[in-house]
Amino acid sequence: MKEKSTVKTVDTAALYGASILILLAAFWAAGVCAVFDYFKQNKNQTTAEESYTEEIVYEVALPENTTEIKIGQEEEVSFEEAVDFPPTKLIDVPYINQKKNYPTGCEAVSAVMALRHSGYKISGKYFITHFLSVAPAPFTDEEGRSMGYDPREYFLGNPFSKEGWGCMAPVIEKALIKCIDHSRHEVNNITGTPLKELKSYIDRDIPVIMWGTQGMAPAHVSRTWEIVGTEDTYTWISPNHCLLLIGYDDTGYYFNDPLTHKNCRYPADIVQNRYTLTGMQAITVESIAEAP
Repeated sequence: MKEKSTVKTVDTAALYGASILILLAAFWAAGVCAVFDYFKQNKNQTTAEESYTEEIVYEVALPENTTEIKIGQEEEVSFEEAVDFPPTKLIDVPYINQKKNYPTGCEAVSAVMALRHSGYKISGKYFITHFLSVAPAPFTDEEGRSMGYDPREYFLGNPFSKEGWGCMAPVIEKALIKCIDHSRHEVNNITGTPLKELKSYIDRDIPVIMWGTQGMAPAHVSRTWEIVGTEDTYTWISPNHCLLLIGYDDTGYYFNDPLTHKNCRYPADIVQNRYTLTGMQAITVESIAEAP
């Protein structure tokens, strides 16, 4: 009887141990699958909420002719998928998202997308380090005065950092002029062109680098400083953003938005307001044959 009891005890222990190992293996496999599914489902996914929670670091001068426009009173708007609104015209332009490598470099990223559409093999890093004029971000001097350089002449701060600010159309225009092949292309600063007239460029497959706000969110007056070396001041609004206009339909416009995604649609009336508030700034890279 003792011998039988001993045999039975050994078999029970082995069976118990094997069961534990099987359960542990099953839990491990389930965990690996869950993690794999999570990353598979969330790969390259960008939501409308992300475009609003992104830290606001851009600001731009308020045009003198917009004093009667109410700032910050409009409703917030999120982007709309292009598939919901069949476009009248849409250009297929290579897309670059700025978030990882150029957190405050939307102007440079939009310019590079336009360059790539024109056949230039250039990266955002190369464009910034070789062609973009950069100056320090706004600061407070020893006397407590708010000081800063002119964003119409320099990119203020570091576009590779979240602490960067931004720049105006003339800065991007000068950078583009430095890097294009002038026998093939020309750069046109078309600032002041009415929004509806920009459609004529899209119709000719010419994307337009233009200024608006992040996620086309409401704009608000931000900071004023004295421009270094002058007696002039500069007043900014926020949250300024630069993006690439690539299409339109009857009630909206489509963009390669560096902060959201390719073929991002915003309502026409909202785009009109943000474009006006940020100075109606726009630039094109056109082939010599395409130029008017």
